[in-house]
Amino acid sequence: MPDIKEKGVADTVGSVGKAARTTVNVGKTVNKAAQAGNTVMHVNSMLKMMSAVKAGLSNIGAMGAGLGHSLWGGITSFAAGIPGAIANGVGGFFAGAGSWISSTFGVSTTAGTAAAVGATAAATVGVAGGAMSMINNQAQYDVAVNDCGNAVAEIIDANAKAVNTDAVTLDNAKKVWSVFHAWGLPNEQIAGMLGNWSVESGIDPTGYEGIFSEHFQGDGQLHRKAYADETAWTMSLFADYDRQGKSINKPFYKLPDGSYKPGRGLGQWTGANAKRLEDGAVANNKNWYDLDYQLAYALATPSPTGRRNYWESYKKEQGSVDDYTISFARDWEGNGGDKYSQRQAAARDWLKQMATWQENTEYSSSVIAMSKTLGAVASDGAVAEQLQSCVKAQNYDNSSAAAAAISFAYETEEESKDNNGTKLWQTVFQNIFPGDPWYMCCDRTVATAIRWSGTDEEFPVGNCPAIMSYCDSSDKWEKVGLSHDLEEKDLKPGDIIIHTQHVIMYVGNKLVREKYPNSDGNMVSGSQYERSPGVGSHISYYLKPDSQGNGGGADMDYVVYRCVKPDNGTKYKDAGAGVN
Repeated sequence: MPDIKEKGVADTVGSVGKAARTTVNVGKTVNKAAQAGNTVMHVNSMLKMMSAVKAGLSNIGAMGAGLGHSLWGGITSFAAGIPGAIANGVGGFFAGAGSWISSTFGVSTTAGTAAAVGATAAATVGVAGGAMSMINNQAQYDVAVNDCGNAVAEIIDANAKAVNTDAVTLDNAKKVWSVFHAWGLPNEQIAGMLGNWSVESGIDPTGYEGIFSEHFQGDGQLHRKAYADETAWTMSLFADYDRQGKSINKPFYKLPDGSYKPGRGLGQWTGANAKRLEDGAVANNKNWYDLDYQLAYALATPSPTGRRNYWESYKKEQGSVDDYTISFARDWEGNGGDKYSQRQAAARDWLKQMATWQENTEYSSSVIAMSKTLGAVASDGAVAEQLQSCVKAQNYDNSSAAAAAISFAYETEEESKDNNGTKLWQTVFQNIFPGDPWYMCCDRTVATAIRWSGTDEEFPVGNCPAIMSYCDSSDKWEKVGLSHDLEEKDLKPGDIIIHTQHVIMYVGNKLVREKYPNSDGNMVSGSQYERSPGVGSHISYYLKPDSQGNGGGADMDYVVYRCVKPDNGTKYKDAGAGVN
C-alpha cells in the first residue's frame, strides 16, 4: 500500500495518463499547425480538470494539502507553457516538461518525457499521434476493469505503450492486407475486414473481452488472470453488461461442458469458436494470440458463423467498401447490426491508406502456407471433432419452414431466455424485417421461418389475430382443426398452432435431431419480452390427451393451420447469408 504522498502522485498522474490514453484512442489525427490554433482552449479545459485534482488532494490531510499545493503550482506552470512551447518547438517543450516531471516525481528523465507526451495528448487532440486516421477502437471488448499501477513509473510506462499502439496497429493492418491481397481479395473487401476488426479488437490479435489496458500483450497480467478461470471472468463480464443495460447473447459464450469462453482475437472468437481457435494453436505449436496464426486460421477454417469456403464466396461479391463492410460483419462475424456506421467509417479510412502500401510477400507466403497446414489439421483429431460440432450447430437449412425455424433456434427454450437469440436468428430476422426490434416474440419467430424458407413470402409479421385472419382468407393456408382435438400424428412439420395471444410452430422430433441429435424437442417458439426462438418439447400441452391422460392442458382454443400452396419463393432465401 503506497503512503499518502505516493498515492496522491499516482492518482494525479494516473488521471493525466487516463486522459492521454482516451485521447490517443480517438484515432483522428491532424497536423500540428492545425492543432496549434485550438491549443489554448484545450489547456483551459485541462486546467479545470486539474483544479478538481487539487481540491481532492487538499482533503487528504496536511501532507496531502502540501503536496496538492506544490503539485498544483508545478502542473499549472507546465500546462500554461504549452502554447508557447508549440510556438517555439514541440521537441524543446517535451524535454522541459519531462525534466519537471522527473524532478517532481523522482522518475527518470526519459519516463518524464513520456509522461509529458501523454499529458499533452490530453490537452491537445492528436499531438502525440502519427499520420494514421484509424487506430484502436476497442468498443467490442472493453469493459470497466481497473488496472491502475501502484507506482508512478508503471503508470508512465503504460501510457508510453498506449501511445505506441498506433504504430503496431498500422503494422498489423499492413500484414492483414498483404495476406489477403496475396490471396486475391481487392482492397475494398480487405478494407471491409479491417473496418470490422478495428471495431472488434483494434486489429489486436491479443484482444480479450474485458481487458482494455494490455494492448498487444497476450501474456499480460490481466490476460493471465482471465485465463486462470475464464468462466469466472465471463460471469464478471455478464455482471458488468447487466449493470450497463447491455444486451448480449450469453448462451453463445457457453461450451458443452458448461464452461464459458469470452471473446478474443482479431474477430473476437467466442465460446465454441474460441475453443476451436485455441485447439488449432496447440496442435500447431502456436499461441492463439499470434497474428500470423489467426490469419492462417481464418483462411483455413469455417467462419465464426459456420460458413465453409467463406472467402471464395466473399471474393465473388460485388459492391462498395460500405457494402463489403456490412457483408463481412453479417456473414463472417454474424453481426446483425451493431455499430455498422462505425465499421464503415473505419473501412473507408483504411481504404485510403492502402493506396501506398507494398505487399510483404515473405510474410503473406508463410501465412498462406500455414493455412494449408491448418486445413489438414482441422480435418483430423480433436480439432475436427470440435469443428464438426460447431458447424453442425451453426450451419443452416431453410429448405422448409420447419427446418428454417430449427436452424435459427437455440437447442432449448432455457437457452433462449432473456436474450436476442442466436447470431443466425438476428441476421435472418433483420434482413427480412429490417429495423424491427422484437427479437423476443412469438409471431416474429413463426413469420421469419415461413418467409425465409420461401413458404409464403407475404405471411404477416403479426400480431396473432392478424395472422389468423390472413390464414383464414388465404388460399395458401387451410385450417386443420382445433389443437385439443388432434394428436401429434395428425400434425406435419411446419404447421402453426395459434390463438389470439400466442403462436408456435410444430417441427417434429426427426428434423430437430438432424441438428441436435440428443434433443427430444418437437416445436419452435419465441415469447414476447421473455424468449428468443428456442426448441421446445411440450407439443403435447396443446394436443388431445392420450389414453393415459398425458398431454392437454392448454386453457385456450388453439387453431392449427397448414400451408397447402407454398410459394416456393426465393426472395428471402439468402437472408441468412450463408448458403454454401
